[in-house]
Amino acid sequence: MNTSISSQPVIGLVAEFPPPAAGMTVQAATLQRRLEEDGYRVIAVATNPPLPAPLRFLSRVRGVRGLIAWGRFLAALPRLRRVDVVHLFAASWLNFFLFATPTSLTSRALGRPLVIHYHGGAAAAFLDRWARIALPVLSLARPIVVPSSFLADVFGKYGLRTTVVPNPVSARRSSVSLGAWRSQSTSISSATCPMSRWNGFARVATHF
Repeated sequence: MNTSISSQPVIGLVAEFPPPAAGMTVQAATLQRRLEEDGYRVIAVATNPPLPAPLRFLSRVRGVRGLIAWGRFLAALPRLRRVDVVHLFAASWLNFFLFATPTSLTSRALGRPLVIHYHGGAAAAFLDRWARIALPVLSLARPIVVPSSFLADVFGKYGLRTTVVPNPVSARRSSVSLGAWRSQSTSISSATCPMSRWNGFARVATHF
């Protein structure tokens, strides 16, 4: 495994990044920035990589852009061998099968601890239909991070333990100070993360 000079783990962040600047992309960019501000090295693997310049004309062909982007994402997964822990942003339905599943299996094959950071209110319907396939993938994570008690209850019905950490962007919009947000998320994981210099999402992202 990789170890930086400051003994901080190298974090592989697998997520959709801006553009577009919305939803999970903003959360992922915020997490990357704050981890790096705290001194962590982050290796980002985008699930929505842009087309290379010579192929951008293909973006006008329906379905081709997504297929090429998915192929580039899969080709980038071996970069995770350079990290100590994988932090994966996941959602339901096709997103889960195209991105969360191959990332989770790659993490397992490389022997890297996996954090699944799950977003989306459709988790109940998704698991109701696809639990037989999804649960073995989700069980590879330690921990599963969710932004709300609602999602924690959904996963709990399937015997999956979760850690609830509010989204940093949502916290700021609701006038919750960054200090309070970090304090709350730190208290959740402090019992299992002995390194006192970790805080907030940094603690959860490196929780293993």
